[in-house]
Amino acid sequence: MPNFYGWLVNKLRFKRLGVNPNMKLMAFGAIYATTYSNWKHDPRPLIFIQWCDQNITHGINVHYLNRADKQWLAQAIYLIKRGKQNIDPKTFYHFLKQQRPNIITTAYRIYHTPMLNGKLASAGITPLDSMIYTTSMDPWINALNAMIRPGEMKGSPTKVAVDPTELQNRIIMARNAVDIKTQKVATGPKAPYVGTSPFIRK
Repeated sequence: MPNFYGWLVNKLRFKRLGVNPNMKLMAFGAIYATTYSNWKHDPRPLIFIQWCDQNITHGINVHYLNRADKQWLAQAIYLIKRGKQNIDPKTFYHFLKQQRPNIITTAYRIYHTPMLNGKLASAGITPLDSMIYTTSMDPWINALNAMIRPGEMKGSPTKVAVDPTELQNRIIMARNAVDIKTQKVATGPKAPYVGTSPFIRK
């Protein structure tokens, strides 16, 4: 009966910790309204997902951004999506470090994935355009969703590279030309670091 006892122990452990063992992995580039059972300062983080596996989730907690950074992030999401840029988590991370490092230092957080319970709030830069753009309690999310609604994405992109890999190529070139040193995350409220990420490198 070892399997039964293992199942029972895990079930009790998840219940004690408030863990959701059936939590589905969240998509890079999308924004989720979540609840976090291991919270210290924000029990309901609004997370732009940077990386997510079964153990840890890296992301930008939008709640920690000031108004200017929120506007910049919304515009970046719009331009990347409208320009149909192919961008991966590592490239996007370095894009933020180069263009808006304040977002990394003030709002980058790491969470225990099993302790997150998330609901898709915005498709962000993902192709999840079939999602229902319902009204959110967050006015920034409502404004972003209105801006990136599929009907608003028609027509030729403005001020966006035509080549879908141009943004990524430019960032790679900049990284090869300039030594980008890893920045320390601000000493503010943050989730515990529980592992390493494959994209946070020089």
